[in-house]
Amino acid sequence: MTEVIISLASPLGKVALLGLIVMGPFICALIQSSNASRSQEALHSLEEPVQRTQAFRSAEKYFSRRVPLLRSDDNAQARIAFVNSMGFMTALLAVLFTPILFPDLLAQVWTTPNYLLAGPFLSLSGSESTKIAQYQATTMAIAALAISAAYVRLLFDIVVRFNTDQFGAMQVIFSITRLAAAPLVAMLARHLLYFALATDPPADAALAAATTARADEMILLTSALVAVLAGVQPDVWLSRLVVFASRLLERMPPTSWLVAAHQAEPKAETLPEAKPLTLLIGMGVDHRDKLMEVDINECQRLAASNPLVTWARTSLSLLDVLELCDRAILAIAFDAASLQVLRSQGITGALQLEGLDDKARSVLAGLIGQSPDLFAARITALLESPVVLELRELVQAVRAGLKAGN
Repeated sequence: MTEVIISLASPLGKVALLGLIVMGPFICALIQSSNASRSQEALHSLEEPVQRTQAFRSAEKYFSRRVPLLRSDDNAQARIAFVNSMGFMTALLAVLFTPILFPDLLAQVWTTPNYLLAGPFLSLSGSESTKIAQYQATTMAIAALAISAAYVRLLFDIVVRFNTDQFGAMQVIFSITRLAAAPLVAMLARHLLYFALATDPPADAALAAATTARADEMILLTSALVAVLAGVQPDVWLSRLVVFASRLLERMPPTSWLVAAHQAEPKAETLPEAKPLTLLIGMGVDHRDKLMEVDINECQRLAASNPLVTWARTSLSLLDVLELCDRAILAIAFDAASLQVLRSQGITGALQLEGLDDKARSVLAGLIGQSPDLFAARITALLESPVVLELRELVQAVRAGLKAGN
């Protein structure tokens, strides 16, 4: 372990670490682009009936937008935008992390008095060069902490968006904004906190030294906390505080700039119930874990997902995905009691409702406690919904492809 630390502390080790930091997001983007390309190849390996469905066209478009580096001329603009944004991020990371890994390169900047690092302290204590240099070095350390926190947030976003195939040009631009704003916000907060919390020392020399040390320690800890917060969220959640304060001011007109972009939150009792994946019959632990890896963690998301996209991004079989999507649609269309009644009659998926005759519908309506007409209207509306129509078309195409393959 000691040898590893010594190697990283060497100039060559620092260069290697800087290269890893700088090229890490770009490498992740290349891997994601390659994964999306392989998913496209898996889609085109499906039978011809499946390739004529609306679900296939949607899935093909979904993956085509996520391979900007491997596409042909039809996606040249997306590829150029992605490469430009990644190149700018690479340069920005190099600029931000070079002084952290190679502090000697900026030693002159640290010791030379300037308003960026010293702030108002420069004019108030212009004759005390030693204190100015110490203050500037501490400000630089605060900025480095904010940069590190922003990079940790960047890594978190990469991991999340890597699983969801959404590491595109716009996400890179947002990350660039956070990386650039974090150290500036941290340095500004450092100056404001120092002059807001600093107090005049007592007349007694010993007491003054102790009081000054405690005040400096509190200011430094507060500045470090703000730096971490700025790295994670550059506005330090001030926008949310403004929105919260604006909601307390009931006299404020709804067209005010403070509340115009935000609508009132719905009451908890009016929100639809989030139904877990384990509610579905046949949803084993392995199936659930694979779905959650691609950010499908409840029945609502599974029902609204494109089965072909889910199949291409997981190791689940296409028939399993179709069956689980069908069951998820039924699960969110009925409450728990009604769903239990349907299951007791052997109905586990929404497409099974299509083959019911009037007599079976009347029986189910009586068991559920609804009038036959209302229950029939609910079934008709469900079967004619776009998600069910697309699923039905895909299921029929898959069955036709299986028969043709046999």
